[in-house]
Amino acid sequence: MQTQNTDTIAHGVVYKKNLSQYHVHTNGRVILCSLSAKLWKDFEYSGGKGGRKKRVTNTREKHMDPVAIGDRVRYQLVDDDTGMILEVLPRQNKLTRQSAKPMPGAHAFEQVIAANLDQVVPVFAAANPEPRWHMLDRYLVAAEYHGLPVRIAITKWTSSRTLRLSRTYWKMLNATGGSATP
Repeated sequence: MQTQNTDTIAHGVVYKKNLSQYHVHTNGRVILCSLSAKLWKDFEYSGGKGGRKKRVTNTREKHMDPVAIGDRVRYQLVDDDTGMILEVLPRQNKLTRQSAKPMPGAHAFEQVIAANLDQVVPVFAAANPEPRWHMLDRYLVAAEYHGLPVRIAITKWTSSRTLRLSRTYWKMLNATGGSATP
C-alpha cells in the first residue's frame, strides 16, 4: 500500500481542463493533474431542497465537474510533471449558468464556467461572424448576478453597417442602465 507523502503536496490554479485532465499552474510550472478518487467520491453540489448540499451518488449525476477554470487547488505530485488534485479550495466568486434540461422531467443544474475572477471580458466580432448579441446579454446578466465587473471587447469594426448595428446595441445597453462606448 502506498502512503501519502506530505512533502509533495502543493497549491496551484487550474487554467485549462480537458476530459478529466486539469492543467494546474504553480510556481512557473504546469502540472497535469487528475482528480483523486476521494475528491470525486466526496463531491457535493448545491441542489438539494432548501439550498442544502446534495451528494453526487450515481453516474447520471457524475457528468458535473467539481473543478472549474480558475479554481485554486491543493494537489499531490505523482512525478515531476503529473499530480492528483486532493482538494478544491473555497472560491471567491464564480461565473455560472443553468444547464439545459436534456429531456422532460430532468433537472437543470448549475454549471460553473469559471471561478475566482477579477473581471469578465467577453470578446465578440462586430462582423464575420455576425455578432450574437443575445449571447453577450447572457454573459452580462450572469456577471451582474454574481457581482463581477465586465469589459466588452469588440473586434472587426470594418463596415459602416456593422458600426451602425453596434451603436444601436450600445444605445440600448446605455438606456437600460449599462455603460458603454462604441
